[in-house]
This record gives sequence, structure tokens and C-alpha cells, in this order.
Amino acid sequence: MLGETFVVSGLSPHESAVVSLPATDFKRVVWSSQSTFAASSSGVIDTANAVSIGGNYRGPAPMGPMSYRRPQKQSQFRYFAWPSETRPQKRFRPVDSATAA
Repeated sequence: MLGETFVVSGLSPHESAVVSLPATDFKRVVWSSQSTFAASSSGVIDTANAVSIGGNYRGPAPMGPMSYRRPQKQSQFRYFAWPSETRPQKRFRPVDSATAA
């Protein structure tokens, strides 16, 4: 699913539709996003080139429905918990902006 865009078809030309993308992480925290789009003249929403007109984000973002997911309960975790066998392998360290050059 990573790197994929999303397509919704069968809509009326220029019809508004909400794209919702829920997911449950490894710690059983439910994350979701909602974005509003206007269908093309052929009744299609393709996030590769559609612009969100409302919801969790506005503007162009091909992976927006996935990238802008938030935990449904605001007091919960800040990061999506991946199972250890599927967790991205690259590790990042925080950079102190005062010492970074």
C-alpha cells in the first residue's frame, strides 16, 4: 500500500465525495483520515492528481489520505505502531537544529 494513490469512480461529474481511510495499528490504536474531493468531469477522483478541498488536509497530496491519518482519540500515540517484522528498517535520529550545519 505504501506509495500508492487512491481512485474512486462511478461518481457524477464534479460530485463531491469524502474519502475516508481508517487503519488499526499494531497496538490496536485506530487511525483515520477524511478528505473531501470533487470528481472530475468523468466522475473519477484519483488522488494522484486530485486536490483535497476539505477534511484533514487541503490541496494536492497524492498520498494524503494515508499521510494525514490521525489517532481517533487525541490522547493516544503520536506514531503509527508497525509490527516489528514490517516496521520500516531505516532509523532516524532527531537532529538538534542549533548544532546542525
